[in-house]
Amino acid sequence: MHLPPGTNSPMDRQTPLISSLRILVVDDITESRHYLCGLVEALGHQATAVDRGQAAVELVLRQPPDLMLLDLLMPDLSGFEVIEQIRAQVTERWLPILVTSSLPGEEPFVQALRHGADDYLVRPISADLLLAKLGHYGAVLSLQARLTAMAERQRAIHDNILDAVMTFDADGCIQEANRAAIRW
Repeated sequence: MHLPPGTNSPMDRQTPLISSLRILVVDDITESRHYLCGLVEALGHQATAVDRGQAAVELVLRQPPDLMLLDLLMPDLSGFEVIEQIRAQVTERWLPILVTSSLPGEEPFVQALRHGADDYLVRPISADLLLAKLGHYGAVLSLQARLTAMAERQRAIHDNILDAVMTFDADGCIQEANRAAIRW
């Protein structure tokens, strides 16, 4: 594709960062929950807190946050169970889940990653490390939003082409077809 001079492709533009993430803090210990919420808010983000795993799953399904900070040990559902339920039910978008724990060793974090967590933070949580990780995930989420918008735009263009357009896989099976191809 040839672009006019001075025009950049959409992917060449720098990805704007999401300025304020909506972060769900899940921890059954009141002091830990308040500390994490205060830290998240001090770093310029919005914090919502729940004290049970089941409440976290329900809230994610009703009002999806941008990111979740999840304690591994809770009385009703463990962090592992919360991760599994969310990964099974939230499939239309990526929700970064960062687990937190003061458990000794790396095994709890390895297991959390195997269950579907994206990252982890060892307690006590460093404000600098949390700031860096939130910046990283904010950039990735911004890129995801841009790619989704571009895909939706391409789909709208594709669906309004008057000629039939189809794509096939290596076995000759139709993978995608626009409206004109479906009417054909």
